[in-house]
Amino acid sequence: MSKASKNYTDSYRWLNTRSNSAKTLIERAKREVPEFADHIHKFEHQITIKSYSESTVFSYSRTIAQISLYFTGPGCR
Repeated sequence: MSKASKNYTDSYRWLNTRSNSAKTLIERAKREVPEFADHIHKFEHQITIKSYSESTVFSYSRTIAQISLYFTGPGCR
């Protein structure tokens, strides 16, 4: 592995998928929350146009997924 490739891999280690990782949380919200996939796609597009960093967009998306899952849970219906 080249040095540049290793640095890239180390820089984005937080994107690795684990069973309860942020990526999995966003995917779960897309499956379980009605219309979440459409809304999050539109949100990510709008915030990317405003030149936010990839990690900021990902962090905001994760937080929106957590809130959406919380408010569509069994106690909120």
